[in-house]
Amino acid sequence: MFDTAAVIDLGSNSVRLTVADQDRVVFRQREYVRLSERMGKDNVLKEGPIQRTIDALMEMKNTIRDNHIETVYTVATEAVRRAVNQNAFLERVHYETGLIFSVLSGEQEAYYDYLGVRYAMDVRDCVILDTGGGSTEFVLVKNGEFAGWGHIPFGAVILTEQFRTLEEAEMAVRREIKELSWLEQAQNLDVVGLGGSIRAVGQNSKEYLTCEEVQEFYSRVREMNVEQRAKLKGVSPNRADIFAGGLVPLTVFMKEASARGLRFSDTSLREGILYEHFYNS
Repeated sequence: MFDTAAVIDLGSNSVRLTVADQDRVVFRQREYVRLSERMGKDNVLKEGPIQRTIDALMEMKNTIRDNHIETVYTVATEAVRRAVNQNAFLERVHYETGLIFSVLSGEQEAYYDYLGVRYAMDVRDCVILDTGGGSTEFVLVKNGEFAGWGHIPFGAVILTEQFRTLEEAEMAVRREIKELSWLEQAQNLDVVGLGGSIRAVGQNSKEYLTCEEVQEFYSRVREMNVEQRAKLKGVSPNRADIFAGGLVPLTVFMKEASARGLRFSDTSLREGILYEHFYNS
């Protein structure tokens, strides 16, 4: 059993490093790289975002080296998952940083979200909803168990870049959510929200919000300009432009599922991988 382990999570909007021992998270590091920027419908990773990502990965590799961490899990999610130049990108990352990334499937990402939440919270019947930069994952939890999952190819960055208005984004997300095979089973449950945009909602309100309160908050955000959104707690200037888009999957799902309310989790995929390492390896 290793004393300390780390996870680097290469997402569509940010790269995150989490280091933990068996008892607690030791530290976290985050760099906004917006890897999915300007991917468009051609799904091509562009040079600027690639270079920003490699620079961030080098910083994290140095952190790992300086702290003498031997066990490191490196995973990539939606932006890399759907990139047509995925192989070339991963080979370049390996060449320039020495890091070898595994690309998670949507189901794997959802399962690790579930483990991460279950590690930290008492969850019996709920839907876990994780909105990243490039996609949103859903997990149906029944009696504390992983009972179903879903994935839509829309996250905060994609919804902001690909749609001219929030109304158009909402319509696209609604069409996808209606296709979830277990949507009827999810009616009237609480949602446990993950992802930067959703966590920022909690920082600007309280620990539990009813469905109506979530919709009211979203309505206020819709009326704000980018400068006003940047002044909200938890919304950094480099996230303010995608903040409203990041709330679309949450608000649409809660309406479609007649959700009771929203809880927030500080743990997700990275903690799920670490939980599996320490307790199921």
